Amino acid sequence: MITKYEEICVLCGRPAQHRHHLINGNGKREISDRWDAIIPLCSDCHNMSKNSVHLNSKMEAMSHIIGQLWIERQMLI
Repeated sequence: MITKYEEICVLCGRPAQHRHHLINGNGKREISDRWDAIIPLCSDCHNMSKNSVHLNSKMEAMSHIIGQLWIERQMLI
């Protein structure tokens, strides 16, 4: 997990109900699991509002960029 605050949504600060995989798609979720590229999100920020990561293309692209940067950083450590 990218943050040590697993119980707090990283986008809005409300209680988190979901673990969002930053790398997703066909066969790519396992990459997220392997590199721990996961963030906690509340339901609204995950998939219940029009600005959620799964319903807003800009938010989804941002989450993929964050995931890619996280994995690249882990490879350097």
